[in-house]
Amino acid sequence: MPKRPPHTPESGLVPDEIEPELDPVNSDEAIVEEDRQAKVERSLRAIYGHESQADFGRLERRRPRRWIWALFILLIVAGFFGAAAWTGFRLFQPFRGFSQPLLKLSIAGPTTIDLGELETYQINWSNEDAQPLTQASLRLTLPPDFVATSLQPSFTDKTMSRWDFVSIPAHASGTIQISGVFVGALGSQGALQVIGSYRPATYDRDFETLAVQPVTYAGTVLDATVNVPAKVMAGDAVAIRYHIANHGTQPMKGLLARFHLPDKFVPTNKQAAMENNGQDALLPISDLPAHASTTVVLDGAFLSDAAGDLTFSVEAGHHALGGEFFPAQHTDGRISVVTGDFSLRFVINGSNTDRSIQPGDPLRLAVAYQNTSVETLKDVQIRVGFESFVNGRSATGTSLLDWNRIETSVAAASSTRSRVQTLTYDKKNVPAFEAFMPQDSGTIEITIPALAMPKDGKDATIRVSVDGFVAMVGSAKVQRAVHVQPVVLRYRSDADVAVQARYFTEEGAPLGFGPLPPVANKTTAYRVEWHLTKSLHPLQGVVITAKLPPIAAWSARALSDGGVVSYDPDTHEVRWTIDQMTDATAEATADFEVQLTPDANDIGRFADLLGETSFQAEDSLLNELISRNKPALTTDLQEDEGARGKGVVRKE
Repeated sequence: MPKRPPHTPESGLVPDEIEPELDPVNSDEAIVEEDRQAKVERSLRAIYGHESQADFGRLERRRPRRWIWALFILLIVAGFFGAAAWTGFRLFQPFRGFSQPLLKLSIAGPTTIDLGELETYQINWSNEDAQPLTQASLRLTLPPDFVATSLQPSFTDKTMSRWDFVSIPAHASGTIQISGVFVGALGSQGALQVIGSYRPATYDRDFETLAVQPVTYAGTVLDATVNVPAKVMAGDAVAIRYHIANHGTQPMKGLLARFHLPDKFVPTNKQAAMENNGQDALLPISDLPAHASTTVVLDGAFLSDAAGDLTFSVEAGHHALGGEFFPAQHTDGRISVVTGDFSLRFVINGSNTDRSIQPGDPLRLAVAYQNTSVETLKDVQIRVGFESFVNGRSATGTSLLDWNRIETSVAAASSTRSRVQTLTYDKKNVPAFEAFMPQDSGTIEITIPALAMPKDGKDATIRVSVDGFVAMVGSAKVQRAVHVQPVVLRYRSDADVAVQARYFTEEGAPLGFGPLPPVANKTTAYRVEWHLTKSLHPLQGVVITAKLPPIAAWSARALSDGGVVSYDPDTHEVRWTIDQMTDATAEATADFEVQLTPDANDIGRFADLLGETSFQAEDSLLNELISRNKPALTTDLQEDEGARGKGVVRKE
C-alpha cells in the first residue's frame, strides 16, 4: 500500500485517517486559546443579549429595528416641512409685516407756538430699504385751526392733501416744508399728522407708517385791554372799548370780538350779533396787519335794578367750521354800577321771567315806576313794546295780539306801524311825568288778549319790553334811557281733544243700534269719538282717558288712526295712548262703541254715557306737560241731528 505524502500547508489537505498528534509542549497554549474564546463569547452575549439559543460561533448581520426607521422617516418629513415653512415666510412676509417700516417719516418743528405767528415744519421721508418702494404716497392732516401760507412742493392731489410717488429709489430721501399760522383757542392743543403708504418690491400689498407732531397753543401775538368807566349809573349809556393790537409778523384776518355780558346789561349796537341766549355779543374786528391795532366799541346800558361791581370779559378769535368760537386772546374789565334815579319794573301774569303761555291767553301787565333820586325828574316817558315772532321771524303787525281789545289803566298813545307795537306814556297822558318829584311812584296796568296760532304756524313767541326815558335830572340835561329785562312768552302746544257721541253719521246712516230714545233695561249702542288736533310743536306721551258709568258696557269695537285704544274692566277706564305726534301730524282720531243699558233710576232724564275725558301730553319742544279736561257725555246728543231731542230715558 503506497504511503501517503505528509501534510504540507501548501497542499491544504488534511489526511482523513491520520488523527492529529497532541503536542505536549503546545497543550497550555490550547487552554489559553479556549479561555480567550470564552471571554469573546461572554462579551458578545453582553452586547447582543443573553439568549440561550444564540450561536456566537456563527454571527450573522441582524436587521435594524422598525422604530429606528420610523424615527428616521419622521426627521426627513419634519425637515421638509420646516424648509417649506421658511420658504413661505420669505415669500409671503407681508402678512407678518416688518419690524421697522421701510418708509421712514418724521416731522420737525416747534411744539409750543404763539397763535397768529408764522410757523414752519419739515416733513422728512426716506426709503430704508435696499430696493425701490412702489405705489408710495404721503397724506397730510392739519389741525382745522391751521392756515397754511406756503407748501413746498405742492400737493399732487390737492383734494386729498396728498403727495404721490411713482417709485422711491433705494435709500432715497427728501423733505417737504409747510408754513402757516395757527388760529385756534389759546391754551388748547393740536397736531400735525403724516400718513405714508408704500409697497415694497416683490410684495403684493401696501404698508402704512405714521408720524405725528403735537402742538400746544401757549401764547398769542394779540394783546388787548378793556376800557370801561370806573362808575356808571343804571340806565346811563355805557361804551365798552376793546383795544386790540397785533404784535406778530403776519396779518390777522376775520377776527371777532366776543363780549361776555354781565347780568342786566343790554347792548344797543345794531351790528352786534347775540349768542348763547343773549349772554354774548359779537362784533367784527377789522383785519389787523402786522404790528397794527384797532378799537371795537360796544354800546349799551344797565337795567334799572343793576348794582354792584360787574365784569366784562372780552375775547378775540374766530368761529370754527362747526360754529365753535376759538378765542386767541382774553381780557377782563370791571365796572361799578350804582342805583339809578328812575326805577322801572314790570311783571306779566304775575312774573317777570320768560315762560310759556297757552295760545289765546290774555297778557296782564303791571308796570311800576319810581323816582329814587333827590332831584326832580323832568319829561319822563315810559314805552311798552310788543313784538310777535312766528316760526322764528318777526311778524308784521299784530300777528299774535288782539290790539283792538287792549285795556289800560292810563290812556296811552299806541302805534302798530312797525314790527314792534308800542304804548307810550308821557306828560300828555300822565301829567306827573312833566316834573316827577323825588320818591314819587305809580303803576300802569295793561291787559291785551293774545290770539290763536296763525295758519301754518309751527312756533310763536311774544317779546315784551319796557323802557323809560328821562330828559333832565334837576337842572341837568341827561337824556337818560332806563331799560328793563325783556320777557319772552312762548306759545306752548295748542293740542286739544274734542269729545262727542253719535248715534247717526252726519249723512244719517246709523252708527249705533237699539231703541232711541233709550229705554230702561234695554241696550242702546252709541259711538264715542275722540278727535285730537294740534298745530304747534311735536308731542310725546299722549294719554286720553275716560271711565264708563256702571250702566255702560265695553264692546271692544274700537278704531284709531294712531296709537292704541284699550279698556280696563276692573277700573272701567277707556284709554287711548300715542307715543309721539310729530310736527307733520296735525290730527288723530279714535272712536269706540259704548253699549248703554239704563235702569229705572234713569227714567225721565238723560243717562250718563261717558265720564269726564282727561287729556295729557308733553310738549316735546318746551318739555312741558299739557293737560286738558273735557266734560262728561250723556244721552243728550246735541251735535247729532238725527238723535237730537231723543236722549231722555223712557219706561219699557
